[in-house]
Amino acid sequence: MEQVSLKTHYSVYELADLGLLGLPKAPKNISVQAKRENWQSRKREGRGGGLEYAFSSLPIEVQQEILLKTTPQQTAAELQKIEQNRPLASNELWQMWDDASHKAQEQAKIKLGVMFAVANLVESGVNVLNAFDAVCGKENAERQQNNQKKLTVGSLKNWWYLIKNAPRED
Repeated sequence: MEQVSLKTHYSVYELADLGLLGLPKAPKNISVQAKRENWQSRKREGRGGGLEYAFSSLPIEVQQEILLKTTPQQTAAELQKIEQNRPLASNELWQMWDDASHKAQEQAKIKLGVMFAVANLVESGVNVLNAFDAVCGKENAERQQNNQKKLTVGSLKNWWYLIKNAPRED
């Protein structure tokens, strides 16, 4: 299963490659569903033609899944950018980061990734409570496979309201 960065339009092949639970597995069946549900489309540029479907016209559950699948890739890039361009006003925070143990840093990175997932859903128009549920469900499915402690919506809320107004650079 390939991770694709967030785009405005997706082909049926890209949607099929994402392996989304809310869509059929076969590209042809995705096309049938798109036609039946009147998804907004445009002609695909380049060789092969076909159609690309607007992200905003996909069912909300599919949009959430796409955001959740693309977030880890974006988070890594954002973390790298943040590391390289630390604002001077954040020196004390970064000193605390540097002084933290490797285990504490890893836990913080996991929390940050979860918060980026919530933020991306909220920025795309998903209600914050629905975003908590979606992210918590995805995270707990992964944690269950790894025999890790479950994440609660309450924990997500606590983390969210602590950082929601903080700039991503910090």
